[in-house]
Amino acid sequence: MQRALLIVIAVAALAGTARAAQLPGVVTPSGNIHCFAAPVAGTTKTDLVCNIAHALYAPALAQFCGTRPQSGLDWKGFELTSRAKGTIICAHGALHKPSDTLAFRPLRYGKTWRHGAYACVSRTTGVTCTNAARHGIYVGRVRYRLF
Repeated sequence: MQRALLIVIAVAALAGTARAAQLPGVVTPSGNIHCFAAPVAGTTKTDLVCNIAHALYAPALAQFCGTRPQSGLDWKGFELTSRAKGTIICAHGALHKPSDTLAFRPLRYGKTWRHGAYACVSRTTGVTCTNAARHGIYVGRVRYRLF
C-alpha cells in the first residue's frame, strides 16, 4: 500500500515534466472492471492496477482505507507488482498523470490479456490477474482475493 502511495506522489511530482503516455489496459464486457499497466516512477517497470466500479465489498474497503495511519486516503482498487502478492490500493488522488491516456481494449469472457509480466483472464464472475511469480489478484463483484 505504501508503494501505491509513493507511485501517486511520484506521478504527481513528475506531471509537469514528463510526457503524456498511453497506458495499456483492458475492460470487461460489463464495463465494471478495468485493469491497466501503470508506470513506476523512476524505473522502466510497470505495476498492474485493477479497479471495479460496483462491488459488494466496496464500503468495507473504503472504510479500511479511511482508517489507515495515512488517514484521508480513498480505496482506489488493487495493485499487482511483477514479483509480489497483490495488494489493496489506498491512495489520495489519481494513480496516473491526468495527461496520460488509458487505452482500454475489451477483454471478452474466457479470453486472456498479456502485458509484460502480467496475464489477466476474464470470466463472467470476475478477472484474475497473475504475475511472473504466480502471485495475483482476483476482482469480482461479490468478492476479491489477493494471493
